[in-house]
Amino acid sequence: MNPNPQVSPSTPRTVIGLATYQTSHLAAWVERDPDDPERRHRFLLDSLTIHSEGRWEETTQDEHDRQANADAWETGARVFSAHQDAVTARFIWIITDAVCEGSRLATTLLFPSDY
Repeated sequence: MNPNPQVSPSTPRTVIGLATYQTSHLAAWVERDPDDPERRHRFLLDSLTIHSEGRWEETTQDEHDRQANADAWETGARVFSAHQDAVTARFIWIITDAVCEGSRLATTLLFPSDY
């Protein structure tokens, strides 16, 4: 079953940019997990995997954002997804910016407050 009916199953399912960044606030939060230092690293990696595979319907609640992402498959435009940490309930955003149509150069992981 194709989870995104806007995308052909033969369409490459990678939307990540050539470079990946995270804000300093997010990096500090990841390093401060007192109980399981690796858990937040896994959360970021899992979130980035979901984002890069175009499975934003699993995490992005806003219908406008989901539709914009579906349209981005066709145009190469910016892709946005929101992911919630199950333990702390904090949200992170992942944004892959498009420099020009069809050219995604950077993906950034950040807290909404860092935007």
